[in-house]
Amino acid sequence: MKIKRAVGRISLISVVALATACKYEAVTEAPLTTSNGSSAVDFESIQLPLCDGECDCDDIDSPYNDTGVLFSASQAALNSDTCDVIDGQTQDCSSGRDSNVNLVKQGHGYAAFDFTKIDLTGSQLSPAETSWQCVKDNHTGLLWEAKSIELSAINNTAYTYTWVDDNYSDYSSNQQGQCDQNCTSASYIQRLNDLQFCGVNNWRLPNKIELHDLVNYGDLSPAIDRDFFPHTQSGFYWTSNPDSDDIGSAWAVDFHHGRVAGTLTSNANYIRAVSGDTQRTLYSNQLPEPEISQSNRLQVASKQRCNASIAFSSPVSRFKTDSSGNILDTNTGLIWQKCLVGLSGANCTIGESEKMSMPEALDYITIANMAQSTLQPWRLPSIKELQQLNEFACEEPPLNPFVFPNVTLGEVWSMTPHQTRAGTSFQYQYQNSIIFYSEHESAHAVHLVKNCGVTN
Repeated sequence: MKIKRAVGRISLISVVALATACKYEAVTEAPLTTSNGSSAVDFESIQLPLCDGECDCDDIDSPYNDTGVLFSASQAALNSDTCDVIDGQTQDCSSGRDSNVNLVKQGHGYAAFDFTKIDLTGSQLSPAETSWQCVKDNHTGLLWEAKSIELSAINNTAYTYTWVDDNYSDYSSNQQGQCDQNCTSASYIQRLNDLQFCGVNNWRLPNKIELHDLVNYGDLSPAIDRDFFPHTQSGFYWTSNPDSDDIGSAWAVDFHHGRVAGTLTSNANYIRAVSGDTQRTLYSNQLPEPEISQSNRLQVASKQRCNASIAFSSPVSRFKTDSSGNILDTNTGLIWQKCLVGLSGANCTIGESEKMSMPEALDYITIANMAQSTLQPWRLPSIKELQQLNEFACEEPPLNPFVFPNVTLGEVWSMTPHQTRAGTSFQYQYQNSIIFYSEHESAHAVHLVKNCGVTN
C-alpha cells in the first residue's frame, strides 16, 4: 500500500490503514510460488512460535550495550546537543540502557558502558589505575584486550594485520601487515593465547556484532570509551566474519565514526581481540532442513544468497510472533514490525516500501503511536539494534527471510545521530549490512521497533 501524504506529512488515515493491513486476518495476498511455477513449499515446519496474547519478554535482558548517544536527532536540519524529545518521539538517547538514570554498574564507563580494568594476570584493578592490559565488559561478560604504546609490546596500538582464518582459506590473505612478527590475524591471536595474555588462553577475533557493540556513538576519532581504551586507532579493526558474498573480503568496524564495511583481507587493519563466550549462538547444525534450503529462502527473499561454509546466526527459533504479526526477538527483548513501512500482508508482498526523510519518518511515528498511548511506542531502531538482527551467512538481505520476508534492499534509517555532522544520522543497509550515515533529507526505508511491555 503506497502511503499518500500532503506537503511531506503523513495522514492519520494512512497510518491506521497500514496498521489494519499488517494484521494477518483478512489479508488477500498472492500465493508464493517457486521459480518453475510450482506451488511454494509448506512453511509449517519453519513458522515462528505464536505468543499467547501479548509476547512476554519482561525477563529478557539484552546482552548488548547501548550506543552511548546522549543527544537527539531533531526534525530540523541540526542535531540537538541534549536529549530533546519532541512531541513524544522516542530518540536514541531516550531509549535503552543509556536513558536509565538509575542504572547500577559494577564498574565505570561513559553513558551505560560498564567496564573494569584488568592486569596481565587477569586480576581486577581500581578505576584510578594508570596501567592495565585488558578490559572486562561487565554487561556482556566479554574480556577485551587493551592496547599499548610501548614499542616492545605485543599489543602495540600501531600494529596492523591481514586477515587469515584456516576455516576460510578462500577468504584468507597471503599478505602481511606491519607488526613485530608474523603479521596476520591468526598469528596474532595464537601469540596472545600462547602468552595467556591477561590470564586466559581463548582469545579470538570478535564477531561483527560484538566488535560493533564497543562503538561509542557519543564520541568519535576514536568512537570508543577512551578512558578504558585510550590508545584506540581511528581506523578499521578486523572481525571474525568473512564477507559471505565476496571471496577475499571480511568485515571490519571503523572506530573513527562507527562505520561497518566489508574489507579486502589483504588490507592491513588493526585488531582488538576478545575472550569469552560469543553473545550469539551459531545454529548451522541445528536448523531444520527447510530453513537451510536456499530454494525455500528465495521464495521469501528473491535475491538472497547464503554461504554454506558460514554458520547461520539468526534462526527462526530465536523469534516469536503475536496475533498481529509483530516479531519478538527473544535475544534482545525487542518487538519489530514484520514488514517495512509501506508493505503489509502475511509475507509483506502488499504495497511497496515507503522511503522517507528523517523528519517524515519521525512524523509518521508520532501519528502511528497516537492510537496506542498505553503501549510502548513504535520508534526507529538504534544502529546497534539493526546490526543485532544480522544473519552472518547471508546477504540481500542479511536477515532471516522467514522472519522478515520480502525485505526491500537498500538503506533503512536508524535513530542514532552522527556524533558531529549536523543534520545527519546513521543508516543500515538491508542489502549487505554496511553501516554509514546520511543527511536527514535523504530518503530511506523505515523498519519500526519498540520495547516490550507497557509504559509506567
